[in-house]
Parts: sequence; structure tokens; C-alpha cells
Amino acid sequence: MNKFSALIPFIIFIVAGSLILGSPARSLEGTEYQIKAAMMINFIQFVDWPTDDPGQSPDFLTIGIFGADNFGSAIDSIDGRIVNEKQLKLLRLNSTKELKQCQVVFVPESESYRLNEILSTLNGAPVLTIGESDRFIQQGGIIRFYLEQNHVRFEINKTAAMHSKLKISAKLMEIARVRD
Repeated sequence: MNKFSALIPFIIFIVAGSLILGSPARSLEGTEYQIKAAMMINFIQFVDWPTDDPGQSPDFLTIGIFGADNFGSAIDSIDGRIVNEKQLKLLRLNSTKELKQCQVVFVPESESYRLNEILSTLNGAPVLTIGESDRFIQQGGIIRFYLEQNHVRFEINKTAAMHSKLKISAKLMEIARVRD
């Protein structure tokens, strides 16, 4: 497989994300947080949550943005959208007490000083944690965004996902940097 063929799934992933957020498909550019928002929505399509979780509604999937919100209006357009037959609900969170209301939680770099508290609160819960601080994966987060050559990339902590009873598609694993 040549380098270009390896990039095809990633390109499809970004284009699909831009379509979900309503951006024109011709543009793969955008602000860092527009791209991260699109990618987060796409992650949902490649993750299976346990069906026996009493805290999960069969009709809704809640995405929480913890603390400082760098997304601005880039993520507002997802509220109410349907992905995998579930209506997305967006919450902006300020307290760790609110974390378990969500199936997806984004933790920005500015909250890295609280990362141990956040991840301890969610320990073992079926919540897809997504962050961007350098040590997010090592501290037990599931997906971490990072910048490489001015492109948003991501890595996955396979062990943390299994601990949270989440099944991440092999297709998503193929285009990520995977950590055990």
C-alpha cells in the first residue's frame, strides 16, 4: 500500500465531517476547532456503546464540552442532528458532577490541570473521552487530538476504550495512531 492509499480513509473521514457540519465538501480547510468538531461527530459513527447501560437513552447521545469552549459556534450546529439513529445533544459543562450525563466528553487543553479528577470521575463509565493535552492518553483518556505539520491528527488509547466498554471500529483504528 502506498502513502496515498493510506491517506484515503482519513480524507474521506474529514470530507464526511465537513458535510455533517454543513460546510462545503470542497473545503478541507477550516479553523482547528471546526476540524476537531467535525472529527468528533465522525468518531461517534465508529464507536459502539454498550447496549445494557441504564444511563444511556436509546434515542439521544449527549456530547459534553468541559470547561473552556474553544469551539464557539463551530459545534453548535451539531445540537439536534441525527447520527447513527440518535439525536445529538450538546452540553457545556463546568462541574465534574455533570460528566456522567454524557456519552462523549471533550476536555480542552486549558482543563489539563483537572484531568486526573475528570478521568477518575468517568473511570469505567461508557463515555468516550476526547482531549488535546499532551498527556491525555497516558492519563487514561481515549482519543487525543494533536497537531502534526499543521494538520489535526488523533491517537487512540485502546486499553482505555476497552476499560470503558466502548468498541472502536477497526476502520477508525486504521487511520489513528493507536496506543495500548
